[in-house]
Amino acid sequence: MPKLLQIPAYSSNKVLHYWMKNGVIPDGSYNKGRIQANIYDESGNPQQLLNEVYYKVRLKLHPDMQKLESYSNAIPWLTLAEFWNDGTWYGSSYPFRVTFGLNKDANAGSNKPLYFEVNAEKMDTNPRVELWQAEAKSFPISYNQWITLEFYYKKGNATSGRFYVAATPDGGSRQVLFDVKNWTYHPNNPSPVGLANFNPFKLYTGDWLIDHVRNNGGIMQLYWDNFELWNGWPQAVYQAESMMLGTTSGEALTNSSDTNCSGGVCQIFDSNGVADYINYFANIPHDGKYDIKVGVKKINTRGKFQLSIDGVNKGTVQDLYSATAQYAELSIANDVQLLAGDRRFKFYVTGTSGTGYQLGIDYIKVIPKD
Repeated sequence: MPKLLQIPAYSSNKVLHYWMKNGVIPDGSYNKGRIQANIYDESGNPQQLLNEVYYKVRLKLHPDMQKLESYSNAIPWLTLAEFWNDGTWYGSSYPFRVTFGLNKDANAGSNKPLYFEVNAEKMDTNPRVELWQAEAKSFPISYNQWITLEFYYKKGNATSGRFYVAATPDGGSRQVLFDVKNWTYHPNNPSPVGLANFNPFKLYTGDWLIDHVRNNGGIMQLYWDNFELWNGWPQAVYQAESMMLGTTSGEALTNSSDTNCSGGVCQIFDSNGVADYINYFANIPHDGKYDIKVGVKKINTRGKFQLSIDGVNKGTVQDLYSATAQYAELSIANDVQLLAGDRRFKFYVTGTSGTGYQLGIDYIKVIPKD
């Protein structure tokens, strides 16, 4: 059963607790257990707009879940999230789903670790047909530790479809678990709708696993928190004053309070000539194409700069000179291919239209295009 719990260390925070003692849903020769959050179409009004979905949620596996490592056989399915393009319960001719969950190999034996897995299945045949599958065996499953999971689904065919999952353990590094580019709807579907039904956080498995945990003194249970949802990749805005600073040419860098700047602060790089520079690092969430924009404050002491990313110039020289103070968002470049991880953004001073060479930098914005 699901319920809200208050965390003692954080008295103002409540988390969603999934707790499953028995499997009670009959399915042939066994029972299943299922707890899930539903994001579904309004009945009779099919949704055509969710061609892309991105969400973040925090997950903590209760220590009792580790008892599954002593299960001696395969764990073929323990679902934690599920994504449907046409559900079987609608009587669709082309039901299709993508599943994310915990698995264990058939010959792993007892006291072996679990791992995250994702797969996609055509659900119109019996047995159903697996179209693609991927495993994340290099990512260690931890218990009693919060992990931030990021999911991205894009409706598409074998080349345009995409399913992506990244994980960041508290205190650890972010790791891309899956970035699958393949079918995310049934290949035979002549007019696929968008993602009509999905379960962003779920606990779903067979009674043999539920019983194993209970018979070994535990209860199958886990926690969810901090669910955030976007219709597509969210754009990232990096405030200059909060970014990781790289090397500079040595000139002073100060935070200037200004209510017209994003976050109430602009950074002033006190350049005094051509070839001065400053480097910032921005952590890009995933491989892909991005539009690059920079928020700036223009005034009569400003110079010109060329922006480069990882040593490659992007766009043209930008002039920050203005006779009076102006606040602007500069469109630097479009469809820039970036790799996930820390990328170096360098502002290189190229000249001036007045007498000053300062730069006034408010933020860097990266807008995903795919």
